[in-house]
Amino acid sequence: MTWYLRGQVVETCSCNMLCPCWYGVKELMVMDRGWCNTTQWYAIESGQSADVELAGRTVVLTMDFPGPTLFDGNGTGRLCIDDGASAEQRRELEAIFQGKSGGAPALFSQIVSN
Repeated sequence: MTWYLRGQVVETCSCNMLCPCWYGVKELMVMDRGWCNTTQWYAIESGQSADVELAGRTVVLTMDFPGPTLFDGNGTGRLCIDDGASAEQRRELEAIFQGKSGGAPALFSQIVSN
């Protein structure tokens, strides 16, 4: 399925310093507390999926990982979509952020099992 999103992303995590996961090197992706809790906020400025317009929607994704790295998986995810989303927008955004539509979010479906 073809989709695209453009907008702003704000992320925070439980690490003491910068999130080591952004470095993309498995050996550096060790959670400094032994676990991770992250929240990602997406303000979608433009986007479309399956002919459904997604501009103006807000999505918040929280994930908890028991650690010691993201690659150990077994994460728990929670997806929140703003109340203004139509049923069609909600369906498409859920598919994107649950990794069912491919692309970068598909990584989450590999490490988030709950």
